Amino acid sequence: MADEDQQLQGKRKGGMMKLIIIVVVLLVVLGGGGFMAVKMFMPGLLGGEQPPAAATNGGAPAAPVATAAVPAGPPQMGVLVPLQPFIVNLVDPSGKRYLKLTLSLELNNEQAKPEVDTRLPQVRDAVLLLLSSLTFDDIRTVEGKMRLRQQIISRCNTFLATGQVTGVYFSEFVVQ
Repeated sequence: MADEDQQLQGKRKGGMMKLIIIVVVLLVVLGGGGFMAVKMFMPGLLGGEQPPAAATNGGAPAAPVATAAVPAGPPQMGVLVPLQPFIVNLVDPSGKRYLKLTLSLELNNEQAKPEVDTRLPQVRDAVLLLLSSLTFDDIRTVEGKMRLRQQIISRCNTFLATGQVTGVYFSEFVVQ
């Protein structure tokens, strides 16, 4: 009877030891994977090396940067012009998908704002035609939304003479 109790305790210790080893190995693997993911996808977060300047501008040598004259703040924001929401049907065989989109245009100078206000019907028409020509597959991914952003910028810039749209910011993006 005493032998059976010793064997049972030995099995419990061995089983518990295996569980502890598995948990420790799992934590090490997950921790290493998380570290590598952060290091690869967010190099500035850990103070890692930045890519060399020659690799980011097509191999051309980088111009010297004067760090003393550059302020350490966020980049300056242009003039923002909010637009009324757009609600359009997407191109869909069943005709049951729609997009509700609210956005703001960022302009490169203050003089372009009155021109955008004057040409607002043309700007809204261009954006509406673009949105209503999209399918769900065109905008379901982040890359699709980025492509849409660039298309809106280029279409809006065709109407402006005194300034340019430099950015588009989505404040509402609902597909149903």
